[in-house]
Formats: sequence, structure tokens, C-alpha cells
Amino acid sequence: MTRALDYARQARELSKAQGYDDGYAEGLLLVGQTLKEGGEDDIARIALDSARRWALYIRDQARAKGEPRREARAVRQLAFRYESLRQWGEAEKMFLELLQLYRTMGYPYQHYTFERLSVIQMLVHNYNKSLYYILEALKSMERTGDDSQAANFYFDLGYTYCRLDQAQQGLNYLKKSYDLYARASDPILFDVASEIVEALAKMGKAAQGLELIEHTLQKFTPKSRYNKRVIEDAYATCYRVLGRYDLADLHLKKATVLVSEHHPFYMYEVMATGQLYQEWGKFDSARPYPGKKACIRIYFRKPTLLICTSCSIRSTRPGETTRRRWTTL
Repeated sequence: MTRALDYARQARELSKAQGYDDGYAEGLLLVGQTLKEGGEDDIARIALDSARRWALYIRDQARAKGEPRREARAVRQLAFRYESLRQWGEAEKMFLELLQLYRTMGYPYQHYTFERLSVIQMLVHNYNKSLYYILEALKSMERTGDDSQAANFYFDLGYTYCRLDQAQQGLNYLKKSYDLYARASDPILFDVASEIVEALAKMGKAAQGLELIEHTLQKFTPKSRYNKRVIEDAYATCYRVLGRYDLADLHLKKATVLVSEHHPFYMYEVMATGQLYQEWGKFDSARPYPGKKACIRIYFRKPTLLICTSCSIRSTRPGETTRRRWTTL
């Protein structure tokens, strides 16, 4: 985090020294997003508000001069600023404005913007609208032949179908995503495997979920605490559905140890434990935890989902499956 912040600050200062206003706004945005991810909300807000002021100035200036590329860059910066602050309505407006600019310019690579719109709708649990946006993203991807983010898009589509109770459709796309991430040995693979396991468990196929976990661990080793936690949660889900509550409890305890009490993911373990104890019949143990109806897994998927520090729109290398390695417009 410290190194990321240093680089972001260097980008900001270098842009300022060279009089590159567009880059200065981008640098401020990078600083704000990095601070936000590090939990420095108050300082992050100052940087993000400064980025907003610069981006608005550049947008208006570019619009007056008839410079649509600069205007699009500024609108994109505004969209990511609102997304970083979880101001979903404003972020959606900016991304839609960005799409309109792309159409005016004849810029074809619109799928990354559609994907951001889809994710915003996931976060507010509007899955029908999320489905529309991610399907539009796939259409754009197929038109351009730029499938560098196909694994990410397939994940989004599979996740959305599962939330709309279309589990088989969801599984089909989640498996496509899994195969692509496995080919790239990308650690996001563990998140995808977890979603597949959850879908299988809901379909009464928890035993297949356990097989997938074992298959994944035979080929890939989770190295980060986050990925280890994801695997423990997946085990717990399967064992709970199979009625092996003792084993589910064991794996949930392991997962809880792997995540800090102050981490935003911590509440999932708390709520999952409450659900487990209720199904197990240990109602006294369940009392300190929220009830089963409160046990909703919030969609974060990846630690950097809300903080896209590259703020860009096109992949650098066709065929690349890792996320967010895009160049700016």
C-alpha cells in the first residue's frame, strides 16, 4: 500500500510539474483511491474531492474546445471518483455519459464501461439491470474481438445469473471463467471456485463442490490470507449443506482467524456462523450472531473491486486474462 501511494503521488507531482492538467487529475484520483483502499477515508476524501474539481474543469474546458477525447477522459475520472466513494447513482450517470461520448467518437471498446455499470448494479442488488449491462459488455467484447477481460466478464455474468436463481446458466459462465483464470494461474481463480461451490451447494450438489475444491488445491496453492479464507469458507458451505455441521464449524473458525475483525469481509463469517448454528440446532450459540435472514454474502468478489487504480479503458495485450491492466485513452 505504501509503495502504491508513493507511485500515485509521484504521478501527481510529475503531472503538476509538466503542466499536464489531465494527468494531475488522474494522479489525484490515484492518491485518493489508494488512501481509500488503505482505510484513510478522511484524507482520501480530500484527494478525491480535488480530483473531482480538476476533472470538472477539464471536462468543461474540453467540451468548449470540442476535444471529445479529453472530455471522455475527464468523465471517466469523475465516474471512478463517485464509484470510489460508493455514490452509485452519480457513478452510473457518469459511466452512461462516457458511453455516449464513446458512441459519438466511434470508439468501439465499450465493454469495460458496461462492466463497471454491471458491477455497480450488483452492489445495489439490482441484478436484472446488472444482467443487461454485462450482456452488453459481452456484445461489445465479441464485436471488437478484445477478449482480454473475458474471464472477468464471464464471472460477472455467472454471478448475476446465480443471484437471479438461474443456477445452471450461472454455473456455465462461472466454469468458463474458472477455466480462463486457471490457464493464466491467476489467484482470482479461488474466488471463482468459491462462487461455483456456492452455486452447486444451492443446487444440492455440495459433494461436487468439495470435489472442485480438492481439484483446485491439487493444482494451485492459495498464498494470501484472503485466498486461504475463501477456500475455508467454501469448505464450510459444502459441509453445512451436507449436514456435517462439526466440519463446517471447524472451517468457519479457520476462516475467521484469517480475516481481521476490522476487515469489511469479517461480517460474512459472523453471519455464516449464525446461520450454521441455527441449522445445527444450537440456538443458544447462535444468539450472539445475526439471524439466518441476515446472512447475505455481500458482493465484493476481489479485494480491489471498488478501487480500480488504473482508471482506464482498454487492455494492453489481447488474450491477457489478468484484471485491470489497461492503458488510458
